[in-house]
Amino acid sequence: MNLPEGLPSSGAPDLAALAANSAVLQRAASLAGWAGVGKRTLTAKGVLRKQDVPAAAAVIGVKAPQAVRGAADLPELHVAWCAAIGMGLLTVEGGKASGGPELKNWPPDDGVGLLEARLSSSSGTWYASLVKPAWTPPDRWLGPMRTILCIMMGTAAWLVWRERYHRVRNAALLAYATQLGLNAAWAAVFFGAKSIGAGLFVIACLWLSLVWALREFAAVRSVAAWLLVPYLGWVSIAAALNLTIWRHN
Repeated sequence: MNLPEGLPSSGAPDLAALAANSAVLQRAASLAGWAGVGKRTLTAKGVLRKQDVPAAAAVIGVKAPQAVRGAADLPELHVAWCAAIGMGLLTVEGGKASGGPELKNWPPDDGVGLLEARLSSSSGTWYASLVKPAWTPPDRWLGPMRTILCIMMGTAAWLVWRERYHRVRNAALLAYATQLGLNAAWAAVFFGAKSIGAGLFVIACLWLSLVWALREFAAVRSVAAWLLVPYLGWVSIAAALNLTIWRHN
């Protein structure tokens, strides 16, 4: 994301670092570091075996119930697993899991690397093959909308960042960085790992975190909050699209 001119370079890395440390991405990295040691055997569906679930859950700080049947019983674990695969932190091949090509480069050095989720080369073909509703936004809208929204988001963050002595500033920037991390995680889970259900869970969390960010921004600068409203609308459309795709595929 390109922040407006006048924002010191130290501002963007701070947000990137916070986003990199968001729960979903941090759990994905931790899980990849644990599962990628050697060649961990997986089920026929390419997920963790039942006996490995408690240990994997402990790695990401989640307690597995005694009656757990598999990784899918723990949404936090399933989302972290999909995010790790989608972002290239973990590679699944031949019924084995190993460290992915991006694991050694984690965490990324800059915000751009974090926000640009690592998508598989087949994601475009996979997405095109899905059954989608008639109201799906045309692909030609994505580029312009992304540019406009990034400018508005960057401006909003810059306005809040400038309020150095406002008591809510740090909470507002934390909320903003949290939604950045979830944004990256959703792209990695939905497009990278091609997991529609897990993507739905992540984008619901993204929507809630964005509402949180908007509320905190409003407490610092009302104009900054208004600049996030179009982004909230776009995420709402994406969430509705994710839900519809999940129902029909």
